[in-house]
Amino acid sequence: MSETEVNKGKIVAIILIIILVLAAAGAAIFILRPGYISVDSAVEGYYNAISTENASKYKHSCYTSKWEKNYLSGANTTELDTTVSSAFSKQSGASYSDVSVISTEDLGDNYVAIINESIQRIYGIDVKVTKLYRVNFTMQSTYNGTKTNTGTLTRYCYKSGGKWFFLADVGVIVDTGLE
Repeated sequence: MSETEVNKGKIVAIILIIILVLAAAGAAIFILRPGYISVDSAVEGYYNAISTENASKYKHSCYTSKWEKNYLSGANTTELDTTVSSAFSKQSGASYSDVSVISTEDLGDNYVAIINESIQRIYGIDVKVTKLYRVNFTMQSTYNGTKTNTGTLTRYCYKSGGKWFFLADVGVIVDTGLE
């Protein structure tokens, strides 16, 4: 092998290593950001956060980084930690398990526009929601040691930045006319 061929081989190897490092860094950043890869994971993550009263996991399940950082803005006057504490108090000590998504329905571009407008109006930020799904699911709830099947529940999940989040913001849900 000539010296030129060896140098070309080293350059190719260095370029491949750089590409792999950049790809790994990009994947790590994506994984570490809030949200979930699937709707199923978003619903399960939310109910796990409620069951364990884990504020960090609750925020991870419901809010993009941008929304979380700008929660107290626009027309909203409530602190995010107050909202999370309120959500925990409403669950009354119940825990949830065996979440099983039965069906999802893409609500389409009209609802995506409506939810983006609502978040903009209430929080003064553009979260860039790209999908909004109606999700039907079942789970088991446990309260005072008694397990009960919930029957079919319907809630909503939104997609932003390639990740899925559970839509738990009552103001946005009411403002958009979802419930």
